[in-house]
Amino acid sequence: MTDRNTATLLHLMGFLGLVFPFGNVVGPLLLWFFKKEDSPLIDREGKKAINFQITMSIALIVSTLLIFLVVGLFLILFILILEVVAIITAAIRTSRGEEYNYPFSFPFLQ
Repeated sequence: MTDRNTATLLHLMGFLGLVFPFGNVVGPLLLWFFKKEDSPLIDREGKKAINFQITMSIALIVSTLLIFLVVGLFLILFILILEVVAIITAAIRTSRGEEYNYPFSFPFLQ
């Protein structure tokens, strides 16, 4: 697997959260941890993917707490749509060798 393919996979692993609780964070984190030394591309893209997934997880938790105020439901929907679009965009751009920075992503890992 090439470095670019691994970097693309790091972004796509965000979809694991749809199947496993916090899989969107744990999956990319594990792959990044074991492959980050292989390439600066994998290190950089892994950090971006993990930072975005942590940010989205926190946003979803807060939105869930606000669900009793109708706004929480709309926030959850917005966050999920944003997450899907951003993951797909990041994967496509990375597979083409282009730079992509996630919107609304807090830099936990630098």
